Amino acid sequence: IHDRWYLSITDDSGNFIKFVFHVDDMAIAYKGEKLWQWYLTKLRERYEFTLGPLEHFLGIRITRNADRSFRLDQSAQVEKMLRTFNLEKAKPVDTPVGGKRPTKADSPVTSKERADAAKIPYMQAVGHLNYLQTTSHLEISFPLKVASHFMCCYGQAHWTWVKHIMKYLAGHQWDSLIIRGHDSPPMLISYSDADHANCKETGRSFTGYIIKLGDDTINYGCHRQRIPAHSSTESEIMA
Repeated sequence: IHDRWYLSITDDSGNFIKFVFHVDDMAIAYKGEKLWQWYLTKLRERYEFTLGPLEHFLGIRITRNADRSFRLDQSAQVEKMLRTFNLEKAKPVDTPVGGKRPTKADSPVTSKERADAAKIPYMQAVGHLNYLQTTSHLEISFPLKVASHFMCCYGQAHWTWVKHIMKYLAGHQWDSLIIRGHDSPPMLISYSDADHANCKETGRSFTGYIIKLGDDTINYGCHRQRIPAHSSTESEIMA
């Protein structure tokens, strides 16, 4: 299914109305009062609606600052996650990476271990973390990539790793991304890095990257490379 989530209307003068939406969440930006009023008139012919400042969108709280910048945070989403997994009173930790990285050797083997693992809400927790990482918490990209590798063979050691990430977010739920306005075309800058053969199961390397438009972070991620690198130089080239 292809879900169209972006629409735009423009006129010959360069004015526009742009929409982004998902299900019943919508955000609108426009330039040109005449075009905007025409759109509202057309809309009122068929629908009743209310308009307000953009404050929340898809679980993201949006604050507009006096310097034209926007602050994006997901504190409410982090609180919801902590309540879901009974971690509201857990002691926060300083880093999203736990002490011992789980491996396939930590996966359940006996029938009792598999039965105990089936009671762990592992996939639900990784789903929560995936949304937070995708939207505003780039710093959990690496430990989440490790956790995602064991969606079908997780055990208690993997669950401890995932809970450590959630405990980290408990102390950083107010962390935010800032989007700034630009008076001139900003520079597009990309950074990347890689380790070498750091995935214990596959022997592949991890690539990390971040892309910035001026001072704004617009994309980031952490991925296993598709093939094993024979040297650290090769893993860097692939990154």
